[in-house]
Amino acid sequence: MPAATLAVRYFMVALLAGLLFHAGPLRARPAGNLGEAWRAWQAAVQGNAPPDELLPLARAVHDALPKSPKTPKQMHAKAVAALNLGGVLRDLRQWKEARRRFHESVVLFTKALGPSAPELVDPLWEEARAADRAARAKPGEVFALYERIDGILALQGQEAVPQRIRLHVEFAEVAYRREHLDLARRQVARVRAIIARQAAHDYMMEGRIALLEARIAEREHRFDDVISLHEEALADYRHHLSKTDHEVLRLHRVLARRLESAGRSDEATTHLLAIGRALAAKPKRIAVVGDYMPVYRAPIRMRPSAFGRKYRQGRVVVTFTVTREGRVRDIRITESSPPGVFDKAVIEAVRRFRYAPRFRDGEPVDTPGVTYTWEFRMEG
Repeated sequence: MPAATLAVRYFMVALLAGLLFHAGPLRARPAGNLGEAWRAWQAAVQGNAPPDELLPLARAVHDALPKSPKTPKQMHAKAVAALNLGGVLRDLRQWKEARRRFHESVVLFTKALGPSAPELVDPLWEEARAADRAARAKPGEVFALYERIDGILALQGQEAVPQRIRLHVEFAEVAYRREHLDLARRQVARVRAIIARQAAHDYMMEGRIALLEARIAEREHRFDDVISLHEEALADYRHHLSKTDHEVLRLHRVLARRLESAGRSDEATTHLLAIGRALAAKPKRIAVVGDYMPVYRAPIRMRPSAFGRKYRQGRVVVTFTVTREGRVRDIRITESSPPGVFDKAVIEAVRRFRYAPRFRDGEPVDTPGVTYTWEFRMEG
């Protein structure tokens, strides 16, 4: 994210307003207009007013400054006011108008401080994000903004490396969403090259990069790479997060499903056991059925035409045991309507179910008497 948050920018206006009041006439309108607007804005910000209440106050500060600033000091003040106004519009999701104000800030900062000033990073980054969300924004316009930010950050040396890493990851994610996979891959390669030169690891960011690469690989149908990249992301996150963290458990579930679908059932078991062990360690279990969690449910394999027009809907209830490895055995049909029609397809599907098993005293155990219900309704 940009270095300064919206709240910090609000107080940047405070500093600039103080500068304005002591540096002579910078406004085309009476001095009182800016002073009154600023005091109202300051009170609202300090009172945590919602964006819809901040909007007219931000406009008042912006409009109290010269419409066409002439001096660098006037340009600087107007640029910050435009940045604040754009931030409020962003929070209101008025992307088109927010982009206009961020662009105004960029233009004024450029005139006041030069095309490579560090102060340009925040408004450029905000403009890039607003442009990405605004209707009709062309991909090339968005990408050019990210490239310009990187050029400015590159001039700042080592201290800007964390921002450059975040920038390239975000750039890659935007390129991926806009179907520019080659560009997304190039940004990932750039950020990996930057990370490789650093002495310390940012494991959370590296995990985020691996997940982005996994999404690109899936779009390109490189499914073995999808699995290996999810494994890389899990290893990165576990350097920073606990074994019971929601994101760690989510990645275990993703890997268990993908490995089971790929026929690598024994590898899937490792992740299922990790989930079960983590759930047993949690003081409160979330999204758990009893002491176990359903992770992979195979689809029913049947064609509607196989049952004719007579059977267009039905219901089957099965009970089974979830084993200590998260597999299913002892499958029994306890209810079937119409009798026998869907039973075989249901049993074949249930055999492929996988669960995170129940743990007791630190060890996985079988869980008998698990029930699952299928409702069928044929279309067409």
